[in-house]
Amino acid sequence: METLLQDVRYGVRMLRKSPGFTAVAVITLALGLGANISVFTLVNALLLRPPAAVQDPASLVDIYSATRGESDYAEFSYPDYVYFREHAAVFSGLAADYPSSQMNLVTNGTSRDVNGSVVSDNYFSLLGLRPSLGRFFSAPRAVHTRSRCGCGDWS
Repeated sequence: METLLQDVRYGVRMLRKSPGFTAVAVITLALGLGANISVFTLVNALLLRPPAAVQDPASLVDIYSATRGESDYAEFSYPDYVYFREHAAVFSGLAADYPSSQMNLVTNGTSRDVNGSVVSDNYFSLLGLRPSLGRFFSAPRAVHTRSRCGCGDWS
């Protein structure tokens, strides 16, 4: 312990002797810490936490299928999803989502690529989300439609 105190005293003496180096070192540490904290905050908000509009995010779970003896997980087929949704006794609801490739979104005559997902008819209601304008699709309408997509910004 005494050796550690001697090393700290020596370090402080050396930093006092060269204030220019001390200033550069402190500024470099401050900028590095600030950048690190900013990036972590952004990643935490965008990737690690569920969207704020989702009701009771702690109760959401992902369900995958697995083959005995293999470490990889796989998604279910749609008929398996329908079976599990109709027979699920332990869940308050079951919704499906299949991330698809980029889709083309046309707004006000301009087109842009967006990432989207094909989702089940109860996806948004199960998450407790409400549309800011219009309405979401419903089961009878989903049967007659080939696919639906949900894209970003659910606030």
